[in-house]
Amino acid sequence: MIRDESSLREFHYPDAAAFTLGVANVIRDALRAALAERERASVVVPGGSTPGPVFDRLASEELAGDDVDWSRVDITLSDERWVPPTHADSNEALVRSRLLRGPATAARFLGLYRDLPRPSDAIVAVTHALQSLARPFDVVLLGVGDDGHFASLFPSRPELATALAMKSKDVLVALDSPALGRPRISLNLAALCDARRIMLALRGERKRAVLRQAFEPGCAESLPLRALLRQTAAPVELHWSP
Repeated sequence: MIRDESSLREFHYPDAAAFTLGVANVIRDALRAALAERERASVVVPGGSTPGPVFDRLASEELAGDDVDWSRVDITLSDERWVPPTHADSNEALVRSRLLRGPATAARFLGLYRDLPRPSDAIVAVTHALQSLARPFDVVLLGVGDDGHFASLFPSRPELATALAMKSKDVLVALDSPALGRPRISLNLAALCDARRIMLALRGERKRAVLRQAFEPGCAESLPLRALLRQTAAPVELHWSP
């Protein structure tokens, strides 16, 4: 089955402030519900500019202390640039500075970077570490690039076909050759879709246009978002504001 745009559950917000609060509330409520049923909950988060304010809100005393036992929450990244966590481009640095604060410091965080020359050198170690996380993930939060990439699954890359294979037994893909200026490591599509809920968080008309394009006929290799929308293993919902 291929989803059409009318079947996508959508949350529209009037502005950036409402978007930030709404996305944070959905994540908070999902974690709270998961912890009511299971010993641990898990969330996958991206880097970039869009999630920063959401992280701030989740880490605030107002939300972070509201019935969420962060000591029972696992947090990891959808992808990472191959730079140490002290680097300004590091997604781990973003999470540590803006999410792992206040009550949320009690969460267990697993970064993807290892102090090795190339992402491919770390695949075995990081794969092993990810096995300790609660699965399926309760929430996978993703953004989308103007080229239709999500996580670090970029169009027209040599490793993309393997990364988009839903029957893959692997969890990670290594981009030793730089993408947007950096080597990267990323969860593949199969791993991201091992989830109870996938949230696409988008802002602006350009991102909305990318979403509309993804529902048009075409191959996922040229617009990876198509693969995420066409899979049926995990529900996808859209969170959008101007």
